[in-house]
Amino acid sequence: MSFKKTLHNLEDITSGFDRLIGNLEILLKEIRPRTNVKNTRIGHIRRDLDKIFELDIPEMTKLFEIIIKLNQLNVVFDNKIEFNKEDAIRLVEGKYDLINDDKVQSHDFVFEFLMGARFALANGGSNKVSLSGQGDITVEGEIAVECKNIRSLNNLVKNVDKAKDQIEERATKGEVKFGIIALDISNVYPMEKAQEFIQRIFEGFYRNHAKVKEFQRFDQDIIDSVLEDRNLQNIIQSYIMHEAESALYSALPLRYNMGGG
Repeated sequence: MSFKKTLHNLEDITSGFDRLIGNLEILLKEIRPRTNVKNTRIGHIRRDLDKIFELDIPEMTKLFEIIIKLNQLNVVFDNKIEFNKEDAIRLVEGKYDLINDDKVQSHDFVFEFLMGARFALANGGSNKVSLSGQGDITVEGEIAVECKNIRSLNNLVKNVDKAKDQIEERATKGEVKFGIIALDISNVYPMEKAQEFIQRIFEGFYRNHAKVKEFQRFDQDIIDSVLEDRNLQNIIQSYIMHEAESALYSALPLRYNMGGG
């Protein structure tokens, strides 16, 4: 990727994260006025972002992954989705360790929170979605959404079974009519394998774009031209989905009942 394009993307990520920090500061002043966001793990993440080019590639990749996930929380504030404000504390709690940050419990809450926000937006208003702050999401008073952050494929079945039991329990109590299980498998995704595939595909596209440029078909930088190629984007998106499904289903027993029937 060109340096100019890299800086542009970094500016977007930084701007989004600063906006999130601002949103959290406003919220914390209301519920925990003595809590300074800059002294929490969010503040530590921001300081690492300031020295992004001093990090090695694995650290840089991990930092971007963390911030991109957190930046999605801005949708909650932008759309004024109602939630238990005390939950904001859960977003900033915990010690900060860049490489092992995915083990922080707040990531579970972020996943649950974002799923609730997505359902709220899809249903045209937060009044149709309940975010209890305890991991329970209820849509339109009849659909339960149980969120599980999968950190090991060995625990996949255990987590899905637990989610099924939780939905059945809520249905038995008359709280909901049926449920949906949402899984975050980003922590078990075969990233190195995907990166190798993407690198090979990228190199092939680069060679082809370079040939086209030789005939003066375009004046754009070759790398930028490749990155904007819809064919490359579609191939990568399809491959990522394929690997995600493969990782998921390879960890399930044969004919495992996911609860859909």
